[in-house]
Amino acid sequence: MFDASVALVARFGPDSTVVETNATDAETLERLAALGRQLREGDREATFPWSDGSRRYLSNVSSAGDGTWWTVTLDVTGIADLSGRGRTDALTGLASREQVLDRLAGVIERLEHDPTPVAVAVIELDEFDGLVDRHGRALADSLLVATAERLDRTIRAADVAGRLGGGNFAVVFGAPISESEATVVAERLLREIRAVRLPDHPDVALTGCVGVAFATVVLPPEQLLDEAAKAVDLARLAGRGRFAVVDDDAREHLEWTRRRSVDLRMAIEHDQFELRYQPVIALADGSMVGVEALVRWQHPTDGLLLPDEFVSLAERTGLIGGLTERVLKGALRQLGEWQAHRRSLVVSVNVSASDLLADGFAEDVLRWCVDLGADPTGLRIELTETAVLAEVQHAIEVIARLRSAGVTVALDDFGTGYATLATLRKLPLDSLKIDQSFVAGLPDHPADVAVVKLVIGLAEQLGVTTVAEGVETEAQRDLLTAAGCTYGQGFLFSQPVPADQLAG
Repeated sequence: MFDASVALVARFGPDSTVVETNATDAETLERLAALGRQLREGDREATFPWSDGSRRYLSNVSSAGDGTWWTVTLDVTGIADLSGRGRTDALTGLASREQVLDRLAGVIERLEHDPTPVAVAVIELDEFDGLVDRHGRALADSLLVATAERLDRTIRAADVAGRLGGGNFAVVFGAPISESEATVVAERLLREIRAVRLPDHPDVALTGCVGVAFATVVLPPEQLLDEAAKAVDLARLAGRGRFAVVDDDAREHLEWTRRRSVDLRMAIEHDQFELRYQPVIALADGSMVGVEALVRWQHPTDGLLLPDEFVSLAERTGLIGGLTERVLKGALRQLGEWQAHRRSLVVSVNVSASDLLADGFAEDVLRWCVDLGADPTGLRIELTETAVLAEVQHAIEVIARLRSAGVTVALDDFGTGYATLATLRKLPLDSLKIDQSFVAGLPDHPADVAVVKLVIGLAEQLGVTTVAEGVETEAQRDLLTAAGCTYGQGFLFSQPVPADQLAG
């Protein structure tokens, strides 16, 4: 049993640090600090289990109404099942399959009054049965325990990790999560699996695949879990260590998604992509200062496909890394040619959250610059707010590594995400890109005018430049110029064209 004679009571500030508590010893304060770190991403008005790596706890969290949060925490280490239904997995201590389904059923019930999608992830270790045959059950069990510990430390406070049996695990997302956030979580889970090692067998490594299924309508928990398992099968089409995310629409067209994923994997292997370049114009004098590299897929039967027709699929099926590599290498090859002919242009390339957070991304980019003869000072990486918010500190470190070599970094589609000013101040950026949804309303919609002017003023205070996307009319250009926007791109200046058709 456990000692519940004294509950830990604590109040956390807006930054999730302890403001007030009845704890006095250093060890307990560190446990509360661990809870605070999880509260940064977790559901702050709930009762949920969590762990500091050695012990397990149950916390009730509620808002104090002034930007702070109260928690009452019990140490529940040793309790097998708080709900009374099902039992904890005997080997790993995670939730059992029954508990996973029970928790998932509770999450799905939320859809009866809240349309926010719910999600579950299934993680399957690659060739686990073969690992047992080669190394024995005892070593395999040790790897499962080590994997479970990593998964339990990685998930958010409101999420629940469980073992489904064999080398299969699940994560029920207790708090809402978007598809883009789910891809980041999936990449993080795969990274944790690859990091599993046993001191006595450091040569034995694991890989796995992750499938995430979303639902927006009430359905049996077994069905949603099965859909996540099917998403794992979809991920395996791309190879080991991949993930796939499916929603209601993808489930209805799963066979098409499968076929298209196979086509996309082949396209990456055989480089069926072409690049188009859209000029970036200095609004003050109309000169072309750079270009954005935009990818097209020359499909063998469907013809030339635009990014909207395949980039999202690449992101949801774990193929985005291979696609981004193709685009980056193509853009760097072209940049090297321009630099060799003394043509000074900055080439911008979009990078997804999973790209940015992948192991060794910055080192790969800088190595490709050397291999393809491109000076990195001519490269600009464009990141979405989702990419940098997924793991802020990791993103800051990667961005700093790139910028130290001369690569510039822009925050794309600014204003459409959730970056706070506090986070924005920490990011080592060179430019903010004003999303075209705001530019489209210029000059006739006062709210859009106000937002654009606010972003430009903010950029000036941060000491970074601004780029307005989707400029299509002279009236838009004139307002942006008068407001102090640095650069613009859009059909007013040029559509995306092949490199040899760029003017100037």
